[in-house]
Amino acid sequence: MKVFIMTDLEGPGGVVGKPRGDGALGHQIVNYDVAGAMLTGEVNACAEGLSAAGVTEIVAIDGHGGGNAFKLEQLHPLVSAGSLGGVMYPRSFGMNPEFDAAMQIGAHAMTGQRGFLNHTFSSGLLNDMYLNGQKIGEIGIEILLAAYFGVPTILVSGDAVACQEALDFLGFEIPVVVTKNTPYRYTVINRPVAAIRTELREKSAEAIRNLDKFPVKKISGPFELTVRWMSVNTADDCERRGAERLDDQTVRFVSKDFLDVWAQQQGWGAGAHIRKFPELHNAGVWK
Repeated sequence: MKVFIMTDLEGPGGVVGKPRGDGALGHQIVNYDVAGAMLTGEVNACAEGLSAAGVTEIVAIDGHGGGNAFKLEQLHPLVSAGSLGGVMYPRSFGMNPEFDAAMQIGAHAMTGQRGFLNHTFSSGLLNDMYLNGQKIGEIGIEILLAAYFGVPTILVSGDAVACQEALDFLGFEIPVVVTKNTPYRYTVINRPVAAIRTELREKSAEAIRNLDKFPVKKISGPFELTVRWMSVNTADDCERRGAERLDDQTVRFVSKDFLDVWAQQQGWGAGAHIRKFPELHNAGVWK
């Protein structure tokens, strides 16, 4: 059995963040080295539970800012670490139909929520994103990227707001592990490290053992992805690539294929990702 884990660095326990101090938009993690160690420990706890439940292969993507968060020499021996980089890599982020289940570890809430360091893909570039009229963040996109290939998301961890966002988006219950509570965007009350890891270990094993109870999230096409950028210049660039301009900062991408509309938001022209990676689009179980 093979499990895909997408990670981020805002959601693990013990991470400290603050606003950018150089006048730029957005925020930054302050204790990056500690944050990476915490993330690695949480991934390892999941791997221990998954291994005990019979999983034989785990791919964990170091998904924050191009990677370099994992403490590679400390990762569980069952975990193959992946990273994202370059403009030409597939916008499935490593997901494909070979996986039996997907998980998100260290997740954060979308822009405008009360969660710790909340943002949607870029804290200094993007305001809001809507898919077919529903506001969506990184958690929702990752759930749908897995679902596109028929892979269910079976566990999400992160701050309390992020975990609730995952449940609200899915519309049904899956195991979640709350790592901290968030009185304010830059203020957290962390749960004890041992408690977080114990819960991750136990719930990962439980989720795999009950895999058939978790449906795959599905939505119907055609797909319309509306993005409101912070910068007019970014909207200009999207319009030059073929997006429909709705106002100075807002554009809309459309496609019959979910992965294609997501690739357009990520910088690809309409249909270009399909031509480059036809095997991925052909493997999609819903369009």
